[in-house]
Amino acid sequence: MKTSTADFEKFKSYVYYWQRELGLTDWKIYVFHKKTEKDDFATTYASSISRAASIYFALAWQDSQ
Repeated sequence: MKTSTADFEKFKSYVYYWQRELGLTDWKIYVFHKKTEKDDFATTYASSISRAASIYFALAWQDSQ
């Protein structure tokens, strides 16, 4: 199943909501709508030292049967 731009925008709004709720306002969080490895729904790479994270929301999700 392909994820839409609307799905991505909703996902991104949740990411930034939880950033505020968890008090991570000093972090730089980047959210992308790209292909992920291993059919993941999303992938995160973070560095606590630099206080930065990149989150990749998958362009497509594998259909479950």
